[in-house]
Amino acid sequence: MDRERAPDDPEVLAGKLFREPNKWPADLPGFREFLLRYWEAVEAFARRLLPAFAVALDLPPQAFDRAFEDAQCVLRLSHFPPAQYRNNQFGLAPHTDANFFTVLPQSNVEGLYIRPGRRSWLKAPRIPGSLIINSGDMCRRWTE
Repeated sequence: MDRERAPDDPEVLAGKLFREPNKWPADLPGFREFLLRYWEAVEAFARRLLPAFAVALDLPPQAFDRAFEDAQCVLRLSHFPPAQYRNNQFGLAPHTDANFFTVLPQSNVEGLYIRPGRRSWLKAPRIPGSLIINSGDMCRRWTE
């Protein structure tokens, strides 16, 4: 899902890339309302992280503000059930995130590996109630 947009939203009508109304299941009472509240909370949290990214990169705290006005922020609802994998077998193949950064809530299912810099893969620590913040390809591209 993305930001909630009505069918008559000017960006939807203009056919702007990645701007369309969310599609909601009709048979899940409260689902839409819950996810809209969650999306708004995560977006607000992510916006509060922007100055931290900027300062960590020796930029002014507001360096990224303009780029994130009405930004495309996607919420993916992924479910990864517990599974046993053999060597070089993956639930989701190793990849980098194309976006600026990703906010990942921790789950009770192990399996997330991270690769700091160009070093070897290592199992991400699981800290209950925490979030993993992963900088993505766009962050690197904008700041190299």
